[in-house]
Amino acid sequence: MPLAKSFSQLLKQALAPLGRPRQCALLNYPNHMNIGDHLIWAGTIDYLQNVSQTRIVYAADLDSHSEPILNLVLSPADPILLHGGGSLGDLWPERQEFHERVVAAYPKRPIFLLPQSMHFRDPARARRAAEIFNAHGELTLFIRDQHSHAGASKLFTNCQVHLAPDMAFQMAGYLSPIAPAAGPTLLLSRRDHEALRPSPMLGIDGIHQDWVSLERKWRWGHRAIPFSRTLACWYRESWQRRFLRSGEYRLRMAWLDQLRASPATSALVTGPGCEFSLGLIWDGCHQLSSHRALVTDRLHAHLLAAMLGIPSVLRPNSYAKNKSFHETWLSNISWCRFVEDEAAVPQSLAEVIAVKPGGANGFEQW
Repeated sequence: MPLAKSFSQLLKQALAPLGRPRQCALLNYPNHMNIGDHLIWAGTIDYLQNVSQTRIVYAADLDSHSEPILNLVLSPADPILLHGGGSLGDLWPERQEFHERVVAAYPKRPIFLLPQSMHFRDPARARRAAEIFNAHGELTLFIRDQHSHAGASKLFTNCQVHLAPDMAFQMAGYLSPIAPAAGPTLLLSRRDHEALRPSPMLGIDGIHQDWVSLERKWRWGHRAIPFSRTLACWYRESWQRRFLRSGEYRLRMAWLDQLRASPATSALVTGPGCEFSLGLIWDGCHQLSSHRALVTDRLHAHLLAAMLGIPSVLRPNSYAKNKSFHETWLSNISWCRFVEDEAAVPQSLAEVIAVKPGGANGFEQW
């Protein structure tokens, strides 16, 4: 079965408890430059538009969310959906606190937390989250890996807890397999507190980078500084992306124009926040496809490589997320591996490079 079809079927089956609500609010837009979160957002928008046939009447990030406006545009039975990712837990406290505020603020409204990994370092923070979530009564949690699902099932005993793949799976149908370039292996490693220390890329020849959007220091702006987001947008889009990288800008805009021109994808481009998210997804695809293979500790770089047919080795992050997600959903993809032992990376990398996606052991038999 083709990879894209398999991904979309897995997602549709797992999200059956969501149903087909007539309309909804979608909260926690990724107001930052992590390409993986924008891949999740675009997949969510497409799923709601094309699978559940749900109209998004209100969307906001954690800074712009307004409770009065949400209550004005939604009926009491309309659900709130919270953006998925890796922010269930205390590694990213601002996002977790937003989850908890929303759950506490809407005690009578159905709320769905879209597929997340979970990790709490502090047992007291886990107990607090459990107290708030379990008090709601109409909260459904979609958990995207087996390890997190086991923990969430024990912690959130008064919630519906379901195993579901990442919302980025929905984008597989839009990202056509490509032939990787002959360039050196890309060693894409995160540089935040979710990275494993010491660096998981030691001893491997290749080009060391993080996501291109972070490498080039593209800015979003800060809510506490007046007009900073407007100025950051102008500087980023007009100077950093359009003037300094004019060739990439033309290719990116041509791709977006193709999506706008197609009846199957035009609504996706105009979805809330999607034009910017799709532009970042293009940047990620362009970055990965410039290399013959990938070694990374970023889960969505690995997932994007799986969709594109680029050989990829996933390394551990600071907790069990990468390993558990790969083993739950990606272990049957022959050009992708999870490797825990650093000494085994060169051999595993050579093996996935030898695989030819699309052939006898490629997309059709995944």
